[in-house]
Amino acid sequence: MGGNFRRTLNFGGSLRINLSKRGIGASGGVPGVRVGLGPRGKRLQMSIPGTGISYRKDEGWATQNSGSRVFQLGRLVQLGVLGAAGAGLIAWLLLS
Repeated sequence: MGGNFRRTLNFGGSLRINLSKRGIGASGGVPGVRVGLGPRGKRLQMSIPGTGISYRKDEGWATQNSGSRVFQLGRLVQLGVLGAAGAGLIAWLLLS
């Protein structure tokens, strides 16, 4: 039987850091639009609040050519987010 681990840290209403067994991710946005980066890839979610109408697009990290500039930029963004998440986690643990 497998176990689960998931922890979400909210930094205001628009930024979240997500910790799980798979890794660290981050998401942010405004009501109706949210963008996320995580160990499985990138996600864009758009909705019309209060209607139940939504659109979601997932894109894994391995779906692009590893030599493309877009892929390299995505990896740099992910590493930056992971660094910020790690620093936030350490600060949270020390201040709790």
